[in-house]
Amino acid sequence: MSPPLTVSENQPPRLPQPGDQTLALGDSLALRLTGLDDGDPASAQAITLRAVSADPSIAAVTALEHDGRSRWANLTLQAAAPGQTQITLTLADDQGGSVSQSFGVSVYPELNRPPSFDLPAALSLPAGGELRQPITGISAGEPGQRVTFTAQSDIPGLTASVENDTLILRADPALSGEARLTLTAADDGGSPRNQGNASASREVTIRLLQTALTGFSDSFDGPEVAPSLAGSGEGAHALAIEGGALRVEVDKYLTNNQWAGLWYAPPGLLDLTENPVITLRMKADRPTAMLIFLWDSDDRYNTAGTANVIVDTEWKEYTLDFSGKNLDSEGRAVDFSRLKALLFNFAPGQMHRGTIWLDDMRVGTEAAARAAPPALQIQAPPRLTLLPGSAAAETVFISGLLGQETVELTDSAPGLLTESRLIPQGEGRFLLTLKTVPASTGLGRLKVTVQSPDGRRAEKFLDILIPDLPAADLLTLDRAARYQTMDGFGAFLGSGVWPPDKQDLALPFVNDLNITVARFGIIDIDFEPRNDNANPYVTDFEAFDHSALPLDWMRRLKAESAIDKYILTVWSPPDWMKKGRARAAITGSGENFVEERYYEEYAEFLAAIVHLVREETGIELYAISVQNEPQFNEPYASALLPAEKMAQVLDVVARRFQADGIQTKLFMPEALPQQKGIDEYIAELDRLPAASQATDIIAIHNYDSDGINVGGAGAQEWADMYAWANAARPRRMWMTETSGHPNTWSGAVLLFGNIYNALAYGNASAWVWWTLAETSGSAEYGLVVDNQPTARYAVSRHFYRAIQPGAVRVGVIAPADLLALAFENPDGRIALVLYNKGKARLVTCPAAGTLVEAWFTQDGLLSRPAQVGPEGILLPADAVLTLVFNR
Repeated sequence: MSPPLTVSENQPPRLPQPGDQTLALGDSLALRLTGLDDGDPASAQAITLRAVSADPSIAAVTALEHDGRSRWANLTLQAAAPGQTQITLTLADDQGGSVSQSFGVSVYPELNRPPSFDLPAALSLPAGGELRQPITGISAGEPGQRVTFTAQSDIPGLTASVENDTLILRADPALSGEARLTLTAADDGGSPRNQGNASASREVTIRLLQTALTGFSDSFDGPEVAPSLAGSGEGAHALAIEGGALRVEVDKYLTNNQWAGLWYAPPGLLDLTENPVITLRMKADRPTAMLIFLWDSDDRYNTAGTANVIVDTEWKEYTLDFSGKNLDSEGRAVDFSRLKALLFNFAPGQMHRGTIWLDDMRVGTEAAARAAPPALQIQAPPRLTLLPGSAAAETVFISGLLGQETVELTDSAPGLLTESRLIPQGEGRFLLTLKTVPASTGLGRLKVTVQSPDGRRAEKFLDILIPDLPAADLLTLDRAARYQTMDGFGAFLGSGVWPPDKQDLALPFVNDLNITVARFGIIDIDFEPRNDNANPYVTDFEAFDHSALPLDWMRRLKAESAIDKYILTVWSPPDWMKKGRARAAITGSGENFVEERYYEEYAEFLAAIVHLVREETGIELYAISVQNEPQFNEPYASALLPAEKMAQVLDVVARRFQADGIQTKLFMPEALPQQKGIDEYIAELDRLPAASQATDIIAIHNYDSDGINVGGAGAQEWADMYAWANAARPRRMWMTETSGHPNTWSGAVLLFGNIYNALAYGNASAWVWWTLAETSGSAEYGLVVDNQPTARYAVSRHFYRAIQPGAVRVGVIAPADLLALAFENPDGRIALVLYNKGKARLVTCPAAGTLVEAWFTQDGLLSRPAQVGPEGILLPADAVLTLVFNR
């Protein structure tokens, strides 16, 4: 019996309407057109795009780039004469269907550029109150023009005005919820030679806040459980009033959720800024850990670290002090001035069954205790190494100051220093200035002491070493010895949608570190939640979930960073392609793999990722990996893909990419050397000619065999992997994920050693850390922790900033206790990165050219300018030094 035949009418192509354009005479405008589609989800048709100007003498179409199948095109217009005309776009399929869209083009002798200004995307305003928000970054667009602001609210009762570049908001007492405010800046630069007065608008979300409570109490007297607690236990908590206390029966096995919590709704919006403390009496049937998360009106809660206690078996009053514990898992601040919920967790992160009793909860200003004064802490390097007769300045930061403390600097070796001062800079910062005695060497010690009237005290010792240095060590370049060409250095920069405030936190570090390789992932959100259709060679782009990728973030990185290569890894194929039909592995599961019958669909899935990223962001993915860590079954998105199967998948993907004209490279296997399978993955790959020729990059992950703790291939392992990778054809070696290094100086030195081994022995051309930023609870996985750069960040920066994409590693001869790498950058500069395993020394490399940059990092001193003397550059013991020379 033959399957039923379905015949459908050809649907016209889809062509989104472009907006009208305004140009100045002589300008050229490049427009990116997206969303082009043949209109038929069940078929794949060739499409042809045409662009015609109604009057080329005013605006001419000078270029139209479209390959006949992509969903995007580039159109270039040239403004030839003042006037107005139209550009008509026509998209036709190969079955006679077509659609046209026209847009206007106005050409003026000159353009009046619109004004610009900065304003937060969201503002909070107490109902019945007033807010004065400065408008910053105001520019008229053109010199000599005046900017006028107007503001319009979308609800009555919220009034807005602008005075002296300040937005003034006032809200009626009865208002609540959110409002939208449009602020418009208009200039007065209109003239017969341009398009008239220009304007720019921003929409701002106004949160209208009820008056917040500063404290409250709950005695849990009953007789019934309060409605605010009823049904709030996420299916794992049964509540009852027992003897004037709240009895909580916890059974997380009911929901198999180790983080099931008990929600508590305060009697109103809560402001804990005055006293961020909760006290309550508790007991448990056995000692049980508990914590409380504070949940604000933006649905952020302090997962980066919160107050917690161990509840014992006898009644006792416990104090939970949340001072300084106000960051969420993304490093964003939780607003303690507008909290809407408390989330109790008993035995957090564990499966648990037991009973706990709560009584006499007092919150904020009604708590039975005040927040403890902040501890005094002095952040200063443990040692400074200086040249005789030199001057130095370092920042000392003292946290916990309340304004009444005394700060003292004492010198136990005055014969070495002619000056030692600690100068207040405000906000806990002090400038330590030092001058050393000429021709004197030795070891001295400074002590910083902080004393407060309430008895708090802190002290910190700083060793001052002025070494007696031998002649400088000569570093000899061998430019004839040329090794790998560098692709770049980077980090994982996200999966899923990244909100703007998260982007704002990350971008300065992306640029300061000079990330040139950005890794992204398909992880928690399924990019293709259902099969787009039954034909893997016909792609319905409407079926894909764009939220699986941080597309807005990628667009911003393209515009605002120096990233040179964008790469992507898939953590798991779509659920429906896998034998077990789940993204995460069930413990011990042997079904966590893509079924062979779906290999063609998987290739379509990967091709669709490349196409969509290019359409939505203008970014051509440089390389893609078909499977992250293919030897692991994990309780998160993962899949098994043995060596033979990975080669087969790559063979199918390579053919699909070639058919689609995709230039994105393939890299594999992203496995761990400690699992002893890298050679097998490469051998199986090279048995399939198409897969072998299409896979240019062999990538590994720098972990121990558990995939969590840092491992690190040694020199011989890296050399072996490089040889295996290049046995059948020339290939590059990458390291595309590592972390787990302790958040200490020893962890930073370990990271230097890992990078050195990869570059020196494995000829690795790319090094990519795991996630760029983390919070203190997962400090070992981030280069930035709680929005502060770490020593591992600073050590990475020595490589990332100095070594450009396209740099060639060249030979360098150095003493045995000095690890040295040398690179010739595309701009001709020579970069040297050194680690000193021995004593403090001077180094010099006259053959490299003129020194233009020199900075070092050691314990407590991150990315500091190096001291340069007449005989050489000072390299302290146990320190990293980067030197950059102009030839």
